Amino acid sequence: MLAATHIPPPSSGGRSGFSLVEVVIALGIVTFVIVAIVGMLPVGLRQANDSESETRAVNILGAIAADRASTPATSNSPAYQIPALPVSGGVYSNSFGVKETGEFVGSDFGQARYRVSYIARPPSAGRLDPWQIFLRVTWPAADTNAPSAVETIVSLPQ
Repeated sequence: MLAATHIPPPSSGGRSGFSLVEVVIALGIVTFVIVAIVGMLPVGLRQANDSESETRAVNILGAIAADRASTPATSNSPAYQIPALPVSGGVYSNSFGVKETGEFVGSDFGQARYRVSYIARPPSAGRLDPWQIFLRVTWPAADTNAPSAVETIVSLPQ
């Protein structure tokens, strides 16, 4: 015969929940974290917008460089109207506007999002140096002292 074992009931002296002080402290910590995250949202959104604008500007630089490089040196580039690269001549420069989509708008900077400035330097006389075109994209286009810019140098054979 098996002897019956008696299991005593759980003691009622143990805690079964959180005290009011613990709940208030936990809510205070959660509130602090939420306020900190909400405070960082505008900074994050502004940086995301700046990053998007800079990425578009870099893509515009690439499109302009490709447009000039794929065009014969004796012709204006079709998409961005950068002049032909003469065999001899001096340095020339200009600027034009580009919409957010990368579309050329000429000198109407009111319709443009980006201002593209370029300086083309011819090769040294009697040498086989390449043409060098310095490209700079700034935004917003209407601001002549724009705070944001990306730039590159494109070398094109003679």
